Order: sequence, then C-alpha cells, then structure tokens
Amino acid sequence: VKVRDLIHRYVGQEEPIRVSGLDVHSGEKVAITGPSGCGKTTLLSCIAGILVPTAGEVTIGETRIDQLGESDRRKFRREEIGLVFQEFELLEHLDVRENAYLPLWLDGREPSAEEQEKFVGRAKRCGISDLLQRKPRALSQGERQRAAVCRALMTSPSLVLADEPTGSLDANSGQVVLDLIFEEAEITGATVIVVTHDATILGGFDRVETIEEDPS
Repeated sequence: VKVRDLIHRYVGQEEPIRVSGLDVHSGEKVAITGPSGCGKTTLLSCIAGILVPTAGEVTIGETRIDQLGESDRRKFRREEIGLVFQEFELLEHLDVRENAYLPLWLDGREPSAEEQEKFVGRAKRCGISDLLQRKPRALSQGERQRAAVCRALMTSPSLVLADEPTGSLDANSGQVVLDLIFEEAEITGATVIVVTHDATILGGFDRVETIEEDPS
C-alpha cells in the first residue's frame, strides 16, 4: 500500500485532512495511531476506495485505486480487501452467518464447504459460534464486533483494514480477535492495517505509524 500527498476535504470542512505519505509492504502488520480528528478513519476509507481523495495517490499493489470508477472500486474491494468498520456495518435483516457470506454472494457464488468450515472455526474462536442465526439487533456491541471481523476474513483477503477492531471488546476478547486476524494474515500472506487508540495492542504489530493532528 502506498499513499502519497493525500488530501480529502469533506463538504463544509474548512481544513482538509492531509496525509503526506504511507508505505506498507506486502505481509506487514501496521498500526495507525493519532489524536481524534487527525484523519485515521479517512485514510483507511481512501485506501479501501470507499472515499476518493480530493488529491493525492492511493496505490494497492499495481492498482491506483483512487483512479478507478465506483463499480471497479467495489469489485476490487470485494476481491482483495477485508474491512472491519468502526460501526460494524452489519446488515440488520441478515443473521451473523448471512452477513459473513454476503461478500461471496455479491460475487455471485455460494461459499465452498472449506470456506464454510473456516468461517465456523473463526466464529468458534471468537466465541460467537452459537449466535450464527441471530440478527445484529440481538447481539451485544462486542458480539457485533466479532461478527464483523469474521465477515472481513471470509474471502481470505490480501489486505485487511480494521478501524478500532478491539474498541468494543474487553482486553481478553480483543486479544483473541487480533490474534485471529494476525494468524489468518500469516497463513494467506495478507497485509494488515489497523487504526487504533488501544496502546496495549501495539506490541503485536511490525510497525506503528502516527498521524499528527496537523501534518501540513
């Protein structure tokens, strides 16, 4: 992942978000820290192609994701990126299992027997294997968080982007979730970028990048 001279201005915002540069090598585990409002979530959203920066470059592998059209960004995201949103973004009309299968359904296919087995194993590891038929409204915040992590790993993505993945979890559950992400990445060779305020988890990363409040 390469980010160069990124600027993103929200409607009505006087000062834009600026990130001068970020380089994350293939297979690296990088934590991004910094004060609230400095642009961490915006940076993650630009890397994911959810937001298109006002200026600058975002490259994943050989792909300039900021130059892709909306449909191509969605396709790239489904095929290459596992996302854990800060607000979880689980669909309320789907149960936990259906939410996890959704990325595959959007690609027009059902999960293989192996993918289903891996999903159940992740759910068991996270302590939600008995909740797979529950809708998100019947889950606690922590259970939603763990369900979102299992969904993000469903496609064995080459890049995992997680925004505060331990924010709704106690220390023990947070470590379980982080270990799961790291172990999956080790198996598949995935790159992991995590935005976090949790200083207790930073030791598990290869590197910590800090975004300043006013990097300009």
